[in-house]
This record gives sequence, structure tokens and C-alpha cells, in this order.
Amino acid sequence: MSDQLETCSPINKWSDLMALGRHLFPPEIDLPVDEGTPSSNRLWFASPQKPPGNLWPNPDGKYLMMLPGNEYQDGRVIVMRGKAPGFPDTFNGSAIWEPARGFRSVDLRYWAMCNMNLTWPPSVVACATDLTTRLQDQEYTIVITDDRQRPDWLTPNVNWLPWGDVQYPKIVVLRNILSSADFPYAAKDAWAECPFDYTFPPDRNALDAVGPCSQRVMGEYYPVALWCDKATFLAGGFDACLRDAD
Repeated sequence: MSDQLETCSPINKWSDLMALGRHLFPPEIDLPVDEGTPSSNRLWFASPQKPPGNLWPNPDGKYLMMLPGNEYQDGRVIVMRGKAPGFPDTFNGSAIWEPARGFRSVDLRYWAMCNMNLTWPPSVVACATDLTTRLQDQEYTIVITDDRQRPDWLTPNVNWLPWGDVQYPKIVVLRNILSSADFPYAAKDAWAECPFDYTFPPDRNALDAVGPCSQRVMGEYYPVALWCDKATFLAGGFDACLRDAD
């Protein structure tokens, strides 16, 4: 015999909201964050074993995270490149099994690359999403700069994310939702094979240690990220930055 559960109130009580807030953002958490400085120009993405509640994890979504360092490096940019998985164009009314224009398959339901403030609680600065990201031959190039608006020296095919408030370190997150069983190059596959233990703030050494494994698992769908001199990027784009990487 099953128990009869009490009917949920249609109104959220303030006391319940306060309790949820304390659960997601414990007041005992130390707010200052020391993300450290990258040991080279190469920046690694990896998947956390257990994403924190304040990132709203769910069984259908998995993440890769990257730590760019405590501060924005003057005269430089962050450049990221990877192959975009196929997704359905549901925004324009397509069915979930129909790939968006330019793709031959639906590899996952949704993906996005977001720059976030690494503070408590974390907040999103800006995102490049599957719907809005410009591609060339199914590849994206995303550049992060400290400009207040998209700089005019970026070519139209390059996607831009702002660094945001300089008082906060950042964490860059790639999110995958509902990847196909026939697509073995998603964040969930890196998470299954080589996750890192998440703490707040994330441990750079733990994340960087499994970054190469994540790249091996995801292949060309892995986001390769670099700090690069602005002049180098302007002269030769992502490929020139990759050649200059340590």
C-alpha cells in the first residue's frame, strides 16, 4: 500500500527559498578565489566528476570546464577552436530528430560555451550557443577579450565572448545536453573516462592532469584553448596561436 503524499503548495514560501539558497550557496564558503596562473599558453578543458548544485546539473547534461587564470593578460586574447556537434533546429520549429542546416546527424540536443565569473554564487558573463555560433566547415573559433563590446578587428566568422568584470577570475564551461548514443565524442564520454574531482575553487592541477585524456576521448570535438598575443592572432588566426603555444 502506497502512502498518500501531501499536495505541494502552488506558492513558493520564502522560508523554502532561503533553505534552497543556503543549500546551493553555503554561507561558510570562503569567497576569495585563487585560480592561479596557467603554466603555459595552453588551457585545458576537463569534466568534473560531480558538478556543484549551483551549476544546475541534471542527468541529461555534462560539462567541460577550463580555468583561464586569475587575471586577464594584457595585450593577449583567449582563442578556442573545436568541431561543433550536430543539433536540431528546434528554435525554428524543426523536429528534434532533424539536424540543423549544415549537419547530417543530430549528435546532441544542445551545446553552449559560456564564460562565467568564478565567484560565489557563479554568474554567467556571456555564452556562444549552438544556434548563434558562426561555423566554418563545422568548426567554431571563439575569442575572449576584455573589450566592452565586440571589437571591430574580429572577422565576421569569429565568435566573441567578453571577459567581463575584471575583479573576478573566470571559468569557461562547455555544456552538452542529451548526446546521442551513436555519438561517442561528447562531454559525457570524457566524464565517463577521465573526470576530475570538483572543489571550490576547482583544482587547476587536477583539471589540467586529465585535460589531455579528455581531448583524446573527444577528438576533434574537443575545444582547444590558448592564451595568445593579440598581434599573433591578427597575423595568422588560431593556427598561428597554436604554433606559438608552449
